[in-house]
Amino acid sequence: MAEFQENKAKANLALKALAMWFLLFASVLLAEYVVTSIEFEQQGTDRCSHPPCPFRPSCRCPPCPKYPITSANGRCKSGWTYYKETDACYKTFFWATFDDAERRCESYGGHLTSVHSDDENDFIIEMSHTGYNRTAHRMLTWIGLRQADYPKSKDWTWTDGTNVDFLPWAPTEPNNANGNERCAQVHSDHGAEDADPFGKWNDIYCDHTMRSYVCKKMAMH
Repeated sequence: MAEFQENKAKANLALKALAMWFLLFASVLLAEYVVTSIEFEQQGTDRCSHPPCPFRPSCRCPPCPKYPITSANGRCKSGWTYYKETDACYKTFFWATFDDAERRCESYGGHLTSVHSDDENDFIIEMSHTGYNRTAHRMLTWIGLRQADYPKSKDWTWTDGTNVDFLPWAPTEPNNANGNERCAQVHSDHGAEDADPFGKWNDIYCDHTMRSYVCKKMAMH
């Protein structure tokens, strides 16, 4: 009888230990789910604005750009990057439609970036690329080019009003797929295409929520 009671007690302890292990495992899974869900929802925020990025194994958000955060001689506010060739300040933001991105840039006294040379285009890419192959066009970067007066005019114009004197479209672009692509993005990361359009531009729906966009404003003097 004593041996039976002892075995019963051991069995109960084993069951309790198993139950505790199960609860612990379940709580870890739940916590991981919550963290992942929060991070995924933060696609709508500027979670990437201040590196280092909060990577976790469960993080399903796209990686953050590898761009420099510098200001030169007080010409740019903290968090903006000065580019001598244009005497302007730039900053990368995240997750917005074209119109929302432009409004955000205007709130800082600028506009979505205009681009007027290969060098400036390379700089914009440096500001916004992640170093990972993009898996969808939403993973690229808005620039401030659009067909603002369509269908009255098919001309492409910059939101900052500067001249359109540089248009490195990707091959076959702009193609106005499905008849409603009125805004432009830059291929700021490599793709899987045989003819990788990295660094080139593409027309796309303005209401897409793009992974990143670059604001540009004049430097302070």
